[in-house]
Amino acid sequence: VALVDGTGRVLFAEALERPLQYKRGINMEPDNPFTLPKLLLEYAGDADRIVVASNWKARRPWYENLAQRMGWLTPRGILQYRGRELAACLPTWEINYMQSLQHQALKRAGLTLSRTLRHHFGGVAIEFRHFDHHLTHAAFAAYGSPFEDAACAVIDSYGESGSLAFFEYEKGRITPLYQSKGPQSLGFFYMKLTELCGFDWMAGEEWKVMGLASYGKTNPELLARFRRLIRVEGFNLHHDRRTFFSELRALERFRRPIDAPPETVADLAHTGQQFFMETVNQLLAA
Repeated sequence: VALVDGTGRVLFAEALERPLQYKRGINMEPDNPFTLPKLLLEYAGDADRIVVASNWKARRPWYENLAQRMGWLTPRGILQYRGRELAACLPTWEINYMQSLQHQALKRAGLTLSRTLRHHFGGVAIEFRHFDHHLTHAAFAAYGSPFEDAACAVIDSYGESGSLAFFEYEKGRITPLYQSKGPQSLGFFYMKLTELCGFDWMAGEEWKVMGLASYGKTNPELLARFRRLIRVEGFNLHHDRRTFFSELRALERFRRPIDAPPETVADLAHTGQQFFMETVNQLLAA
């Protein structure tokens, strides 16, 4: 959450995961002390115009709208999902779950804020803006850098319609070059790797995989399976649906047993990290 004045000066900025102590705070109620209502009163009491900006588009992609109409984004739909499995490193019901959290968060975004705006800023011009998610990642990187010209790659778990986006940054302008579409995602791969290592990606424990990776060595069989799971084609990631699900199931035998210590899967973490970096480098060289 951030407040910026009309000149572009940052008045306040904080990652909510810090005060909440929870990385996936997307489904948490907005009644904590770091929400915008309190900050507006503290920092923007004399404002004559307020722009409320979100880092997600208000218009949702077709798959999410379809999933909503089919009832897949409800608790019952998530429990009983029987639709076609997407070729993704996470099961489709789990992707539906994440989309449901986001869908609900976007629906109520600004609800508590609207009460504060009406009470204390009744005569102020209010505008709501919704930005493309990957564009906001690129803006954060480009405008926060010391460079006037740069190439910008966003490699995410997912945005509105895909996981990858590439931009050109030149003299203060960010120009989209390419955006992927579909569930192919290195972020989903890393979530799956985190799960196989016995950690919880929903709690943001990917960092534990990164640390554990330094204690392991390359497992050639695992690396070959990862390479068959995902390959780079230009700016795209590709899953071969004919073999994808069998390769994904084969990874289950490398899963860390419940009672086993983390170091037993150090090679899994190391090989997954190696494959992740190898794939990122291929995308950057495309």
